[in-house]
Amino acid sequence: MGAQERLRPTIGDPELDGALFIDGEPLIIYGEPGSGKTNIVLKIIKESIGRGLTAYYISTEGSIVYNRMTSMGLLELKGLYIAIAHSLSHLSKLVSQAIAEHSGIIAIDSINSLYRAEVGFNQRANEIFLGVLALLRLHTSLGGWAIATAQVRGEDEDMVPSGIDLISFYCRKTARVTRTGLGERIIEAGGKRHYFRISENDIELIKDI
Repeated sequence: MGAQERLRPTIGDPELDGALFIDGEPLIIYGEPGSGKTNIVLKIIKESIGRGLTAYYISTEGSIVYNRMTSMGLLELKGLYIAIAHSLSHLSKLVSQAIAEHSGIIAIDSINSLYRAEVGFNQRANEIFLGVLALLRLHTSLGGWAIATAQVRGEDEDMVPSGIDLISFYCRKTARVTRTGLGERIIEAGGKRHYFRISENDIELIKDI
């Protein structure tokens, strides 16, 4: 991957960076709907492109994310490629393309939504989903970075990414995002809680809690 190997993603805070980004490990960010998962990924992409990385962002939930990308100024950035996956097989093709193009960061939002939609009728859903996860692992083993959000099942302490048994086979690094009810959010990574707020055009990491 050339010069991309010397660059690391960032969310804009060195301490949180150290908890999120581990060499060779895809990162899975999970939490309930509206907790801030997409905002975290977009913040990482924005800050990392500013550092010199390229990013290949794949939405599995349609084009609604464009509104947030616009408000955060991502659509103006060079080095960002955006795609929308319409099926598990399409997602697999897009991830393969991102690897072939030597993308610095591959981001999938969300990794398991299409799997949840197809597993009841697509006999190859498990196989294709595992293949996508394996591709993310391959990308990180080659010196790239992979970040994905994940929908969840369960509540409170029992909350885990849907399909965790398959996800954990290739992706062991996770971070959980929750809401506090006070307009603040928490991202738990590396055994610590980090607080943030979502603003009109960014997310703000909170140092003093």
